[in-house]
Amino acid sequence: MNLQNKEISMETILKNKENLLTGRIEYFTELVKVAVSLSNEIANDPSDDVKQIKSMLVTEIITMLTASWRNTLPFNLFVSEKTAVFAKSLGVDDLCKYDYSLKFGMDEVASLVDDPDFLAVASHLSEQDVAKLNKALAKDDKAVNSNVMLQWEHAYTGRMFTADVTELISNLSQNNASGDEISESVKELVEKQAIVWILKTENYEIIEKGFKDVRLPNWESAYKECGIELSPKSKEYYLVAFGKEW
Repeated sequence: MNLQNKEISMETILKNKENLLTGRIEYFTELVKVAVSLSNEIANDPSDDVKQIKSMLVTEIITMLTASWRNTLPFNLFVSEKTAVFAKSLGVDDLCKYDYSLKFGMDEVASLVDDPDFLAVASHLSEQDVAKLNKALAKDDKAVNSNVMLQWEHAYTGRMFTADVTELISNLSQNNASGDEISESVKELVEKQAIVWILKTENYEIIEKGFKDVRLPNWESAYKECGIELSPKSKEYYLVAFGKEW
């Protein structure tokens, strides 16, 4: 099997989840404290010019938080049921061991070009993704990027995080929250992380139904509306991560 990847062990990440969470929470808490302090000052500052400058600083902090959020380690990583089956046909037994840099060996891809299950996915790819796949086949590449057929999907999206952290900062400021209250609120926010390996065709469905950036009331309901189920193993991970059944 010809797999090129940056391997991540979900087992290792889960074992170190508390350390990852603690570091992320502490970092985010410090930034949120600054934003809350600035928000308090904005409410009491008589100068409109100063208010504008401080408001810009709050916006910059929110931008920093969102950028960091998008690049955080995937301590809550799941796989859709259909994706798990598809990846297994390409020689990957557990996608939770890999990140978005995963590449599939072309030998495996070429051997499945006439397979009905493979065609069920490949035949519904966008023109752009089909072109990428055909290019890899034509060039006799040894591997093809998994993102031709799969999507490393932030189920709890960046835009949702931005909206939530913006509202959080406002609420904490209005309520004169203590340092402990800020830290606890940030912890709840950080723990919402959810990244899911899904098929490109499942991602098309998410976009078509209007869930590209915002999923209300939550990403789970959006996934279910799109007919996306988690694999049995990921349902176990979900229970551990969120303390509730999928």
